[in-house]
Amino acid sequence: MSHFRITPLTDHQIAPMHGGATTAHGNPIERVRVEAQPGYPCRVSLEDAPVGTEVLLLSHSPFAGPSAYREVGPIFARPNAHPARLAPNELPAAVRARQVSVRAYDRREHMIDAVIAEGEDCGTTIQTFLADPSVAFVHLRAVATGCFLCRADRIDADATPHHHEKLEEGAC
Repeated sequence: MSHFRITPLTDHQIAPMHGGATTAHGNPIERVRVEAQPGYPCRVSLEDAPVGTEVLLLSHSPFAGPSAYREVGPIFARPNAHPARLAPNELPAAVRARQVSVRAYDRREHMIDAVIAEGEDCGTTIQTFLADPSVAFVHLRAVATGCFLCRADRIDADATPHHHEKLEEGAC
């Protein structure tokens, strides 16, 4: 089985948007008060934001380059959140709390397989996908909303990911 690491977005990646009005995609950045938990998964801490806190609602593309699969969708991020630090093969709370679509992509960023799984059980699916050498990375998305949650990259058991996602300027 392949080992994986889930890497969150960093506050550094979203900091330029804390005071901005729009993303690089031209979509508005909104400040939203959290009304329920779970429901507002922060892509930096990879935890659902607590009720009553403020989060940024903004558009993000998790793909680095042009592809027919490249899409822009809504995500939440807590301003000044501490990035999740996850051990190899560890699933974050934001994934474990919901049903997820586990999607495998090749180096061209084309989807080559997908499975729906309970979040707490999707680690084995990620490992199975990443054992296939044609799979470059895996995305996890919330089934109910279709929103991007995070990315899983293949790693050596005690190494760092082979690929770090590059965000467009102003994208999160």
